[in-house]
Amino acid sequence: MKLQKVAEPSKNEPMRMVSFRLSEGDIEKITFCANALDGTKSDVVRMGIDLIFNVAERIKKISYQHPPTKV
Repeated sequence: MKLQKVAEPSKNEPMRMVSFRLSEGDIEKITFCANALDGTKSDVVRMGIDLIFNVAERIKKISYQHPPTKV
Protein backbone atom coordinates (compact mmCIF):
# COMPACT_ATOMS: atom_id res chain seq x y z
CA MET A 1 0.00 0.00 0.00
CA LYS A 2 1.38 3.40 -0.95
CA LEU A 3 0.80 6.61 1.02
CA GLN A 4 -1.58 9.09 -0.50
CA LYS A 5 -0.10 12.44 -1.42
CA VAL A 6 -2.60 14.03 1.01
CA ALA A 7 -0.11 13.43 3.82
CA GLU A 8 2.44 15.77 2.26
CA PRO A 9 2.55 19.32 3.56
CA SER A 10 1.46 22.12 1.28
CA LYS A 11 4.22 23.52 -0.90
CA ASN A 12 3.23 27.03 0.27
CA GLU A 13 3.24 26.10 3.95
CA PRO A 14 6.49 26.95 5.75
CA MET A 15 8.17 23.91 7.26
CA ARG A 16 9.68 23.86 10.75
CA MET A 17 12.00 21.38 12.38
CA VAL A 18 10.71 19.87 15.63
CA SER A 19 12.57 17.39 17.77
CA PHE A 20 11.31 15.23 20.60
CA ARG A 21 12.28 12.07 22.43
CA LEU A 22 10.75 8.70 21.61
CA SER A 23 11.27 5.24 23.01
CA GLU A 24 12.95 2.60 20.85
CA GLY A 25 9.56 0.91 20.59
CA ASP A 26 7.88 4.04 19.22
CA ILE A 27 10.70 4.53 16.70
CA GLU A 28 10.31 0.92 15.58
CA LYS A 29 6.54 1.44 15.14
CA ILE A 30 7.04 4.59 13.06
CA THR A 31 9.69 2.89 10.94
CA PHE A 32 7.49 -0.18 10.45
CA CYS A 33 4.55 2.00 9.34
CA ALA A 34 6.73 4.04 6.98
CA ASN A 35 8.08 0.86 5.35
CA ALA A 36 4.65 -0.77 5.16
CA LEU A 37 3.12 2.34 3.56
CA ASP A 38 6.13 3.04 1.33
CA GLY A 39 6.52 6.51 2.83
CA THR A 40 8.74 8.41 5.20
CA LYS A 41 8.70 8.61 8.99
CA SER A 42 7.62 12.24 8.62
CA ASP A 43 4.65 11.11 6.50
CA VAL A 44 3.64 8.68 9.26
CA VAL A 45 3.90 11.37 11.95
CA ARG A 46 1.83 13.81 9.85
CA MET A 47 -0.81 11.14 9.27
CA GLY A 48 -0.93 10.41 13.01
CA ILE A 49 -1.31 14.10 13.81
CA ASP A 50 -4.15 14.42 11.29
CA LEU A 51 -5.86 11.33 12.66
CA ILE A 52 -5.74 12.46 16.30
CA PHE A 53 -6.70 16.04 15.34
CA ASN A 54 -9.82 14.76 13.55
CA VAL A 55 -10.78 12.62 16.55
CA ALA A 56 -10.26 15.57 18.93
CA GLU A 57 -12.40 17.81 16.71
CA ARG A 58 -15.24 15.27 16.76
CA ILE A 59 -15.02 14.93 20.54
CA LYS A 60 -15.04 18.70 20.96
CA LYS A 61 -18.02 19.03 18.59
CA ILE A 62 -19.98 16.39 20.50
CA SER A 63 -19.25 18.04 23.85
CA TYR A 64 -20.57 21.37 22.52
CA GLN A 65 -23.75 19.71 21.24
CA HIS A 66 -24.34 17.95 24.56
CA PRO A 67 -23.01 20.14 27.36
CA PRO A 68 -22.93 18.58 30.82
CA THR A 69 -26.08 19.18 32.84
CA LYS A 70 -25.87 20.85 36.23
CA VAL A 71 -27.20 18.86 39.16
